[in-house]
Amino acid sequence: MKKKPSFILIVCLLAAALHSAPARAEEKEGAGDAFSGVRLTAESLPEGMEITEGIRATDRQVLNARRKIGFPLTAVFNQTISYRGHQARVNYMAVPTDVWVEFGYSKLMGYDGHRSMVMAKGRTLIQLVATTKELEDRLILLLEVDQLQTHKIRFHRTPSKWLLLRERLLAEEEYAELELKAGRRIRGALEQKMIINRTAIKVTYLDCRTEQSADRVGRVLAKKDNPVVKRLVRSYGPIVVYADSSNSKLNERVLERLNW
Repeated sequence: MKKKPSFILIVCLLAAALHSAPARAEEKEGAGDAFSGVRLTAESLPEGMEITEGIRATDRQVLNARRKIGFPLTAVFNQTISYRGHQARVNYMAVPTDVWVEFGYSKLMGYDGHRSMVMAKGRTLIQLVATTKELEDRLILLLEVDQLQTHKIRFHRTPSKWLLLRERLLAEEEYAELELKAGRRIRGALEQKMIINRTAIKVTYLDCRTEQSADRVGRVLAKKDNPVVKRLVRSYGPIVVYADSSNSKLNERVLERLNW
């Protein structure tokens, strides 16, 4: 298995710079806060959990962070969370447009997907690392990201021999044909490509809005045209997940890692 997560994330490369302008842990959200309604607050946390540090980047520090990670940022905020003797760090990165959300998400997964949880909410990219899975699970629920990201396979908690090639948010046009075939609207989609034991596998996640729509989409996906590719389809509420590879047993093994 992978080593226990550390707090050295790609955005934490600017941690030393951020510590030159610390914000109080109990800092309140303001009207001009880029992360209003996204970042955790003391009021949103359960009893026993607290924000022990909150650090907002200055304009110069945001510019330096942008140069390090290779895509535009408009604001950066970092929190340290403490709960029952365990800790977590949450990094928030605001980007200017939806296109940069998709690009930045994929880029962060390439950098740190093997050691942190990467998520997106609106135009904010969120990076989370926790010393226990229990704390990680709690914070993911508190952050209220969409179900695609809640249920996805977390590569920092998979066997070290699993190689993630890419994880990305899909654009609407990439699932438009499936919408037509199923006669159902899809709210969003996420794709993971990986190699396990020299076998390529692709896992696709679809938010079908309702359980009834998920059932319809799942039935359409099960009628694949390529006999060489083995496909396994699973659903949970409005979420449909399907795995494509040349090995049906591998499909089952991989989908066992879903966080239902």
